[in-house]
Amino acid sequence: MNTYMKLIILLMALVLNFSQAAAKENVAVFDFNPVGVDNQTALSSSQIFRAELGAIGKYNVLTKGDIDERLQAASIYDFTANDINSAISKGKIIDADKSVIGSLTRLGNKIIVDVQLISVSSGEIELSDRFSTDSIEDLDVVLRRLAGAVSSG
Repeated sequence: MNTYMKLIILLMALVLNFSQAAAKENVAVFDFNPVGVDNQTALSSSQIFRAELGAIGKYNVLTKGDIDERLQAASIYDFTANDINSAISKGKIIDADKSVIGSLTRLGNKIIVDVQLISVSSGEIELSDRFSTDSIEDLDVVLRRLAGAVSSG
């Protein structure tokens, strides 16, 4: 009987663990829109943000390859989403629960990173946040903080 109970407890723990993993929402992070910064910096920042958000573990973050592949399968070759409507429509196509859009904007010596977390089903902006830095070299810190804000938001 003791072995039987241990087996039941182990099975229940596995089911609980699986259900928690299955409950993660799919999040599509679209490439950030560059405003006054070069395109490569915006693309790199988008990738760093994806990695930071994924490392936190709250969401199942779709890779850029997954996003592009799913959009191509739907005969869509514009992989950007710079406004709420395109984030919602493309999010639905790629089976995302939430979309993240953002921008990198140079304002004098500052670089401002804006992000919005959008519910694909309701169209509601669940979080809008902004961080800034005086140096491109510090963008990774800013992106890590923004990923934390999105995960807690």
